[in-house]
Amino acid sequence: FNVEEIISDNLDIDNEFVATGRIVALDNDYYTVYNNIDSSIVGGKITISDKAYVGDTVKISDITPNAYYKLSSIKIFDLEGNDVTASVSYNSSDNTFKMPNYPVKVVANFEKINYSIKGNVVGGNISLVDKANYGDIVSIKPVANKYYILKSIQILDADTNKDITSTVSLNKSKYTFVMPGKNVIVNVKFVKLTGPVSSATTKLYGYDDVVFSWSKVSGADGYLVYYKKSTSSSYTLLANTKSLYVKRANLTDGTKYYFKVVPYVIDINGKKRVNYYKVSSIYT
Repeated sequence: FNVEEIISDNLDIDNEFVATGRIVALDNDYYTVYNNIDSSIVGGKITISDKAYVGDTVKISDITPNAYYKLSSIKIFDLEGNDVTASVSYNSSDNTFKMPNYPVKVVANFEKINYSIKGNVVGGNISLVDKANYGDIVSIKPVANKYYILKSIQILDADTNKDITSTVSLNKSKYTFVMPGKNVIVNVKFVKLTGPVSSATTKLYGYDDVVFSWSKVSGADGYLVYYKKSTSSSYTLLANTKSLYVKRANLTDGTKYYFKVVPYVIDINGKKRVNYYKVSSIYT
């Protein structure tokens, strides 16, 4: 530097030296451009020169967010921590700025992308956040209507409508899933507990053989069928079936039997949920 020139620029009217806190650079002096995207920064990286001449146009290039991140902002600071982004004519369209006559630090802020979550519900309600970051644990709070049970939860890719349930670690007991790096639709289905069996009949066929039949129940996943002698205090399971009848051969002659059918629906955790049953009796 030309020290005499610098000092003369800082003399007041009484020729006393005034400390400005910053040396004014002459043309073609280098000042370091500091890049804060290093191993301690999470979210992405940039490429930038480590020094530039005063007045040079400095290009910030290769702005590369990590997966599931996006660039939030670029700020330029002096080494005292003052934001000088505006004063160095930062251009966000081409990511350039004019090198000032003092060292600067370029800060690129990356943030996680917020992906949208939409709910689609039948037979009840859910409480659900509308956005989450990749990897977040998302909780679904299902509330069934009266006489309804939770049947299923399905996660769809919102852009393709593809079922991605198997890829998001759905926890059916806690009603949570891991947010993927995409927008999703959460389909939640509640089904009504089965209504009553409107009719059931028992008939003899052959010798001491019985066929037990009943009317179809809408929404039933299956039927549990039991039987017992009139003198017995408890039923014995005869069948778990999707059919509308069962047969029981070789019953005891001259005995009264009771047959009971219980329609059920299977909930999200595989449990059989029942609400009604129907009983019919017959003498052999």
